[in-house]
Amino acid sequence: MREAAANHPHKVKALLQAGADVNAVYAVNGLHGTALDWATVHNDVDLVRVLVTAAGADPANVELTDAFWQAWSVRRAKTDPGYALYLAVREGRTADAMRLIAEGANVNFVDEEGDITCLMLVAQEGNPELVRALVEAGADVNAVAFGFASPTTRTALMCAAVKNHRYVYQFLAPLTDPYELKRAEWVFKRPKLREIDKKLVRAAAANLSDNVKLHLKAGADVNAVYDRHGNNVYLTALGWAVGFADIVGYGDIDLVRVLLKAGADPNVKFNDGSSAIWRAREACERRKDTLVPCWPSWFDHGYRGATRR
Repeated sequence: MREAAANHPHKVKALLQAGADVNAVYAVNGLHGTALDWATVHNDVDLVRVLVTAAGADPANVELTDAFWQAWSVRRAKTDPGYALYLAVREGRTADAMRLIAEGANVNFVDEEGDITCLMLVAQEGNPELVRALVEAGADVNAVAFGFASPTTRTALMCAAVKNHRYVYQFLAPLTDPYELKRAEWVFKRPKLREIDKKLVRAAAANLSDNVKLHLKAGADVNAVYDRHGNNVYLTALGWAVGFADIVGYGDIDLVRVLLKAGADPNVKFNDGSSAIWRAREACERRKDTLVPCWPSWFDHGYRGATRR
């Protein structure tokens, strides 16, 4: 709608009452969008609410171009220094980020979709100068992102640890909560893996027994610990195999046996403090009817004494 693009909310409401198509797409200077899109651009919360609820606009029924979103982003950045800082950090514009920090922009701006802070992004990119500037300006070192690392959490220190940015890690470590420090330290100090080791864990994570056997035969490290899905969950192939054996109707214990026979150590600790044998104990306690055959193997490997942390 033209009136929405021109930021005339009262006229938009009048047109809606007159029966205007709420999902019609209107173009201004090559930017195509619905009334809902334009209301979003103008940050008109009241009109957005009217369009979505009263008028029944469909948020999915849009035809947005990159230019449209760019225009929205530029407009918001002009009125929200915190968002402008976030954009500068995300786009790698260090000089602009430094200027915005000096001007007092909100250094704890949080990405609304993933709970990501500027400090997390910079730590992940490994920019020591910008990390220090953000921290000195009051950035929360212990802010936790949930959406960024679902189903686990991630801090700025963890971001640096995952990417092995040593200088950033060493700067943030003394400032980080002890519990989060311990988690990040495990990741930072983990041994570097060969591609064949990663393939083994991936195969186990997909419950592909034949592939697991091939990778073991090719010399893969049966006790390699790897973050298969990139969500900060580091397990061995055996850890994944135990997980599948715990899912009724999906997996069985054949892969567990294969890995144990190949020398898998069920006591290797994962980054959450658990181990394959600890997970097996939990599984057997829940699934006695389906996992009885695996009990003898786990008892032979010290099942009775399995603990977490």
